[in-house]
Amino acid sequence: MEKFFKAKAWALLHDPPHKMWAILNLAKYGDERQPPGEEPEKLKKLQQHEREAVYLWHDVGLAQHLGPITIDEKISDLVKEADRTSSAMDRLVF
Repeated sequence: MEKFFKAKAWALLHDPPHKMWAILNLAKYGDERQPPGEEPEKLKKLQQHEREAVYLWHDVGLAQHLGPITIDEKISDLVKEADRTSSAMDRLVF
């Protein structure tokens, strides 16, 4: 059940509220720190807005209850696929 809530929470938070500005590098929430428990190599491979989401994950306390997010590849893959499918469905209307 914990994995379900972790996947659901990451699906909701994987794009931070300021994603557009983070992509353009106009606004940053995080500060290039190393959140505890996250793998540095995986964190570096993430796009800027995804790194911001990891910082947010830790700062709102989800890491304390659900653990670090970058080490769980199944959840990351699941959320990426759901995000692609959702985006494709939005574009289908246009």
